[in-house]
Amino acid sequence: MPRRRVAVAALAPDAVAADRIDVLRRALGAEPPFHVAPHVTLVPPVNVREEDLAEVSATLRSAASAARPFEAHVGPATTFAPVTPTLHLDVDAAATAHLGALRTALRTGVLERPEQWPEYRPHVTLREEVAVDAIDGAVRALAGFRTTWRVDRLHLLEQRRRDDGTPHWVPVREEPFGGPDVVGRGGVELVLRTVAMVEDPVAERCGVDPVGPLGPPGRPAPLVVVAEAPGAPTSVLGAAVGSLGVGEAAALRAVVVDEVERGTGVGRQLLAAWCSSAAARGAEVAIADVGGDDPSASGFLAAHGFRPVGDLLVRRL
Repeated sequence: MPRRRVAVAALAPDAVAADRIDVLRRALGAEPPFHVAPHVTLVPPVNVREEDLAEVSATLRSAASAARPFEAHVGPATTFAPVTPTLHLDVDAAATAHLGALRTALRTGVLERPEQWPEYRPHVTLREEVAVDAIDGAVRALAGFRTTWRVDRLHLLEQRRRDDGTPHWVPVREEPFGGPDVVGRGGVELVLRTVAMVEDPVAERCGVDPVGPLGPPGRPAPLVVVAEAPGAPTSVLGAAVGSLGVGEAAALRAVVVDEVERGTGVGRQLLAAWCSSAAARGAEVAIADVGGDDPSASGFLAAHGFRPVGDLLVRRL
């Protein structure tokens, strides 16, 4: 029976914080590509049957929906030696309380496993194994390191293999705190989940490449709205896929709706939610390259506020 090895974590939510931590990892001798992005583990690796993945997604949705964003102050460096010769960044007490509550909410059903350690101590791993005689010096050298990130979403990670056979962990699903938006109450209800990655099912549906939530600093960050059926977190009825750059413009790449759902207003809701999310994140204009030679796509965008500017379609937000 097919199984997948998964874990649940809070990833560093921005490329700058992640890059700072990766710089430390390289300085400590870790060689990229790293097997996992900077993160705080909430549920350690477990093997899950294919048919249980829907339950995992529902658990993730439930825990994230009940949570509210908080700041995690990370650092200084410390170790679990002599129990294990690690080097990691500590997490402050207030964030530890929030993370502990999330962990309790997640460890249920197929994600419930016996506790390996008597106390949950969230941390950001820098090196899993360090020479014992080098640990004290590294801790002293990094005594002044601090960083902060806003924890506002959960990620489901899956272990995969690179082309050379080495294992690594890939974010495969994102759940924002507070839960997704429900639109169309009293009519055709729709769940809209706004995420900062292009998940595999969305990539397949929209004909684009999957993109993780932590790219290099300065690169455009994914902005994606996924439409789902109520009570079915793993369904993908459609998606609006684009990105946010450093400037004032957001780029819209694709708006795709499942053929069965066309004509029900899903595309309109997706586009409205994507534009609203882009504006909330500081964008002043949306630039679409999904029209091109497709009259239906161009007509759809024109009906919702996009206007031709040269070869592009543009809408003020």
